[in-house]
Amino acid sequence: MGVEDGRSCGGGARKIRGDFAARDRLLDRAFEGPAGIAREFPQLTDPDNADRVWIIEEAGATLAHAAWTPALLRCADRRIAAAGIGLVATDPACRGRGLAARVVSRCIEQAAEEGAEVAFLFGEARALYTRLGFVRAGRERVVRLDPDPDAADKRVRVGRVDDAARLLPLLDAHPVGVERDVARFTRVLRIPDTHLYTLEDATGPRAYCVEGKGRDLRGVVHEWGGDPASVSALLRGVAAGLTAPLWVLGPEGLPAAVDGEQALGAVALLRILRPDRLGASDPRELFGDERRPARIPFYVWGLDSV
Repeated sequence: MGVEDGRSCGGGARKIRGDFAARDRLLDRAFEGPAGIAREFPQLTDPDNADRVWIIEEAGATLAHAAWTPALLRCADRRIAAAGIGLVATDPACRGRGLAARVVSRCIEQAAEEGAEVAFLFGEARALYTRLGFVRAGRERVVRLDPDPDAADKRVRVGRVDDAARLLPLLDAHPVGVERDVARFTRVLRIPDTHLYTLEDATGPRAYCVEGKGRDLRGVVHEWGGDPASVSALLRGVAAGLTAPLWVLGPEGLPAAVDGEQALGAVALLRILRPDRLGASDPRELFGDERRPARIPFYVWGLDSV
């Protein structure tokens, strides 16, 4: 159900009040592809996060939506309170009228009130976000891994959602990322089209990796953990069964997960909310970008992207 051209597409942003079906219909209209995108972002759309969901509605239809979720960034020996903002959507008939800016602004205001020091989101650096103070920041390594049938490894297994508790120590060993408990890990592993692989020996899991996440990141490993040799063997084993290259993402501040053709990119769009706490107002000064190194190590693994 779209919005007729004669409607005002007006109204102020407010918190969602149980209108989840109308929200889901908007998201499916706004994002091309199969229905059900709300299930791909449980951190944002689960009912327990409803107090951080902002919408604009008219005549019972949801016209714009944005949501955020708290995240605690592990930046080596520092912890930084963050807000992950996502599922920014406007009814196609109401685009270009500033609705998305209204709901994103309310997310930013609420996050700051709740103590967030930085906000991050994923997407292109379009005018909507640059006008709200977001810039591309952070440093991410992208490695191309070509299939090699000779690298097949019998220790590679398809993982299960209930592996989360066994794998969390491998994730926690990373000095950068988002703090995640077993419940959160389990929840994001349930995202449709998320493929988990592990490399095991008699002592248990030595490495894991995750490829795909809903309609995003297909053919891309966006999270991995374990000792370097095991991670490399796992990735090569996963790639061995493919016919196309596997792309591996990881923080520039850690050793490459696997050898291969490499490039460097920005992690996300960031905005500093509390420069008094972080000592700078420009995220690039703190977290680096494609041209400058980071003062504070920073990364958001793919399962924590929103």
